[in-house]
Amino acid sequence: MACNDPWPGSKPPLPLLRRRRLVSSWDISGSLYLRGSRIMSAWLSRCWGPVRAVCARPAAGMGLRRGLHSLAGPRNPQTSAPSTGSSKLAPHLKWHAARGLSTTVGKIIEYGELKELLKNEGVTHIDVREPWEVKEFGVINGTINIPIGDLMAALQMTPKDFEEKYHQELPDKSDTVVFSCLAGIRSQKALDVASSLGYSRILNYGGGIEDWARHEAPIKS
Repeated sequence: MACNDPWPGSKPPLPLLRRRRLVSSWDISGSLYLRGSRIMSAWLSRCWGPVRAVCARPAAGMGLRRGLHSLAGPRNPQTSAPSTGSSKLAPHLKWHAARGLSTTVGKIIEYGELKELLKNEGVTHIDVREPWEVKEFGVINGTINIPIGDLMAALQMTPKDFEEKYHQELPDKSDTVVFSCLAGIRSQKALDVASSLGYSRILNYGGGIEDWARHEAPIKS
């Protein structure tokens, strides 16, 4: 039977057929792709005789479709592998964790808020700078100076030992505790320490003594 052969006297080049098949699987929707496949099968049958399917290996189109499905992700999200905790971590928290900085969430307060808090009883303000820094740059009135390296042990002292060493009462775990330092970095780490010991009402004076000095002079011994 005669047919409109686009390659007169020869069979179509297989690479071109493969390219056409790949283009079809990429650009044509499902129904049109099946229709085109039937037309191509009928045309090949007329030109070459009956076509018999041989399941020797997966077709190239099947490999392409599998590749597209893998890019799009699983059809059923519930069957996918569960995410790890690190993947759920926000980008800025990942960076803090990698740098060894604090990831404890605590409210950062400003100068005006600290001034109001210090008027109330039951609020403890702990400065976690080193003693030489306190001596050189001054301190906020009523502050307990506990260096960050000593904070863990200090908060686990008995109330009597704490008062003998720091001349103030040991804060209860239900009390409001404000931490400060030079500029808010070590005081943020102090939140980790206090949180690990059960303190829940913890605040960070983020500006530190640098910010305080912009509003009023620190007390120097």
